[in-house]
Amino acid sequence: MRKSRMAQDLMIQAVQNVGAQVALLSEVNHIPPKNNSWVADSSGRVAVYACGDRPVQKALRTGMEGLAAAVIDGTLFFSCYAHPRMAIADFQRFLTVIITLARGHPRVVVGGDLNAWAEAWGSRTSSNKGIEVLEMAEQLGLTLLNRGNIPTFNGGRRTTPSFIDVSFATRGIAEDKDWRVLDGFTNSDHEAILFHILPRQHRRPTNGEQEDPSTHNIQRWATKFFDKEAFVVALQVVKIGEARTAEEITAKLMEACDEIMPRYRGHGTRRRKPAYFWNDQIEALKWVCKSCQKEFRRHRNDPDEAVADLLADVLKQAKKLMKRAIQKSKNEGLKLLADTVEDNPYGDAFRLSMSWLRGNRAAPETDPAETRRLVDELFPKHPPMEWPQPSAASSNSSTPNVLRQVTQEELRNIARRLGPRKAPGPDGIPNIAVAMAIMENTEVFQRIFQQLLDQQTFPTQWKVQRLVLIPKPGKPPGNGSSYRPLCMINTLGKVYEKILLNRLNEELEDATTGPKLSASQFGFRKQRSTVDAVEQVVARASYAIQFGVTNKKDMRCLMAVALDVKNAFNNASWTSIGRALLEKRVSGPLINILGDYFRDRQLIYRTNEGVETRAVTAGVPQGSILGPTLWNTMYDGVLRLDLPGGATVTGFADDILICAPGRKPEEARDTAQAAVAIVQNWMTQHKLEIAPEKTEAIMFSSIKRGKQHVSYKVGTVELTTKKELKYLGVILNDHLRWKGHIEAAAAKATRMSNALGYIMRNHGGPSCFRRRILANVALSTLRYASPIWAAAALETGAMRRIVNAVQGRAAKGVASSFRTVSHRAASLIAGMPPICLLLEEDLRVRERKLAEPDTAVGIIRKEERLTTITLWQGEWDEDGNNPASSRYIRWAHRIIPDMDAWTARKHGRLTFQLAQMLSGHGFFREFMHIKHLADSEFCPSCPTRVENAEHILFECPRFNGERQALLAFEEGALTPDNLLSNLLHSEDRWSSISAVVKRIMDELQRQWQEYTQIPPDAGSWNAELEAAAAARQEAQRLRKNERQREANARRRQRGANEEQQA
Repeated sequence: MRKSRMAQDLMIQAVQNVGAQVALLSEVNHIPPKNNSWVADSSGRVAVYACGDRPVQKALRTGMEGLAAAVIDGTLFFSCYAHPRMAIADFQRFLTVIITLARGHPRVVVGGDLNAWAEAWGSRTSSNKGIEVLEMAEQLGLTLLNRGNIPTFNGGRRTTPSFIDVSFATRGIAEDKDWRVLDGFTNSDHEAILFHILPRQHRRPTNGEQEDPSTHNIQRWATKFFDKEAFVVALQVVKIGEARTAEEITAKLMEACDEIMPRYRGHGTRRRKPAYFWNDQIEALKWVCKSCQKEFRRHRNDPDEAVADLLADVLKQAKKLMKRAIQKSKNEGLKLLADTVEDNPYGDAFRLSMSWLRGNRAAPETDPAETRRLVDELFPKHPPMEWPQPSAASSNSSTPNVLRQVTQEELRNIARRLGPRKAPGPDGIPNIAVAMAIMENTEVFQRIFQQLLDQQTFPTQWKVQRLVLIPKPGKPPGNGSSYRPLCMINTLGKVYEKILLNRLNEELEDATTGPKLSASQFGFRKQRSTVDAVEQVVARASYAIQFGVTNKKDMRCLMAVALDVKNAFNNASWTSIGRALLEKRVSGPLINILGDYFRDRQLIYRTNEGVETRAVTAGVPQGSILGPTLWNTMYDGVLRLDLPGGATVTGFADDILICAPGRKPEEARDTAQAAVAIVQNWMTQHKLEIAPEKTEAIMFSSIKRGKQHVSYKVGTVELTTKKELKYLGVILNDHLRWKGHIEAAAAKATRMSNALGYIMRNHGGPSCFRRRILANVALSTLRYASPIWAAAALETGAMRRIVNAVQGRAAKGVASSFRTVSHRAASLIAGMPPICLLLEEDLRVRERKLAEPDTAVGIIRKEERLTTITLWQGEWDEDGNNPASSRYIRWAHRIIPDMDAWTARKHGRLTFQLAQMLSGHGFFREFMHIKHLADSEFCPSCPTRVENAEHILFECPRFNGERQALLAFEEGALTPDNLLSNLLHSEDRWSSISAVVKRIMDELQRQWQEYTQIPPDAGSWNAELEAAAAARQEAQRLRKNERQREANARRRQRGANEEQQA
């Protein structure tokens, strides 16, 4: 593709047109970041692209530039590019890598530009490289797919067409006579090639894995047709009040859904949609380019070079038109997408922006063999469950023998919290339907759920969980750890789980004797968060660091070891959970129900051969309501272990951090190793396993020299402590310095701001109010865990500048202003309090939350925000009244002196033109002169006056018509001192002023553009600009020539070395 962006765009549309599943690409323009559908070589020039509904199952590291390899649907694909000047020895190593990786694989496809000639695929003669390629194919049992006499490479003006793009496949999988060169425009010297291979033959599942269509049919309804009133009528038609069991209520809800909504009809072959930017104009231009290309190639070797030159120029112009059309279509698509933000800030536009940052999701894995392998890895089989039987002796007087009755108010509260957009379970009944049914027929559901409590059972129909494997962006495909296994539970089952959870929490968390779970567990618990867990670790590290001199009793060192548990939630032992519930003296009826909850659970998942079923023998479903609390109950044992040497354990869900103190690093290391061994033993007893290779450790200490970092062992794996450790999203430094964390958080927030910038452009897009919501999403990543590190960060000017820069970029996107506007002015115009004041606010909120636990956090935040506004106003007044401040800060302060009134307004949309007027950064001669873009700061119409925002809006006679017609209000003439009050007076007045400002600034921009287009000899500024451009071009030419000479010298030296070796 010659690294052409347009060629890559054409490729994306071409694979949609022909329905391709895999694309083998060379010299690509770019590789999408964190996209599991692309596998590239080390240089990023060659790639295998899974462009259909088959995901990449395994990405292979080739270690060779120009060679990418990936397994897709059981077939090993190689995408190759061998440089024309690649030496024969390097070419042989290139082919050796292919042979090594492909040997023994039953299905192999090799394709690409090998720059090798052989008569077998149409060349006039066979080169040494061509012979080597044929020998490689013979060794691997590959057959040549090339057919016909159409060249695959056409080259440029003087290049002879050739056959250098070749394709091979394992004998038996290639379809005969099904290789062809596509007749389409590619914007490349190479043509697109299409061929088919026979699909993989899958084994049929065993009887134990075969789906039962009567009970495990995955189905869904089209919820966009859901109508509340119609559904209420449908519930009456199906006589839902007559339901007496879980099975009957489920059947009647499904019948009611059928009455008002159509069902999705399976997962059949879907028509491939064109690329989002493709339209009829681009399609027509593509064929125009193809026609021009054919004419040029037909006459490029004519004796009359004038004809070839003319045709080459015509082709060049056609390509330019097509490139512009594609870019215009992309811009229009982004604009339409940005306009949707006004109605839904977190809709398609937001998700698309985040996909650019986090990566797109790959196609789901549906290959039967591969899916079964992943399920076996993620859901290992455990011994049969030994659920304990509660007895009277295991309970005390505080444990009830009868569970609390189900109330109608409890059911309504649960129904209100059912997310309408959440994915349904195997029965397909959407959450919105269940919620509406409960709200309209509460007594019916109360009777059924109370019956289940009395019977101490969990319905079999609600024990079925539908597996959805979500690929983790950026993770290598093929490993179970690269997927997030979500289990979709029937919504009615979730409602029953919530009822059980309420009663379980009453006994575990709200018991009269206090919580029965360890205070060191911070995950899945009310009023506990990751910040609490990190804060506990930082407090222990701070205690160790405070000692500056070593003595015999001060614990100057603290070693923190972060342990990773393999596939923790899916390996949780049900027997261990039952025993933990019994030890916590949970009531007998509840233990019996939870035992039935685990008994006979089933997992269903979809493959290409249908829906398959598997028995589940361990784990808490990821996606269930009860799962997290049951995990905490079982995991509580590891947090209560008696560890040596004062070692402690901090837990958040399955994450464990062991803190081991010591007078010296070696002593802390020995204590940590002993504690890890005890934890490992506990894990083994409860069927869990630690991943030693993923273990990380850090040594907190005030030691600045000497041996602070030590080696340690986890099992048989030897590791070394690190300078930094990332724990729950916070980067901890061994001396508790926060520069690393702040820089990483700032970089992440900047990337998010850049991604959102596509829908926050200066012209068009959402209003400033919606932009502010999106900007705060980006800043929230920076403010994460700020109460822990903010105090230290605010002490240094360097750290303040880093966080200010992050907010400045986001604020300029909200204000639609020039990028040259200062952080302070941009934050004010955008209505966003300065980030440093927000970090101080986070500290105050945290302190008050700990001091006033009974006060709602929302109330505390609201009160502290008033304090922040007061501090902000004081800083703004000080800057605005300071003669040393920038002229633009003083101007913005003059226009907006009262920031509380500005930020609290309920109307007023900021525009690019209005932002120029408020900030002073715009197409004003004063601003352009400061930026060395104009030779004078004076107004061309008023030679004695500086052309700035005040002069243009309130004084310059060029705009008297607009000013007099629209800016005279009842209160008098508009001035800089009353501009704010007029803007805030009403929405109509804001719109009138904004319209005038737009007309003035658009005209000023037009005049500026005319000024910059004056011929060089008519203005000194333009002459200097032309001279600078010429000098820059000359410097670029010299650098290019120098690089070319260096490359030629390297090639000559390489050739001399090869001749010497020969």
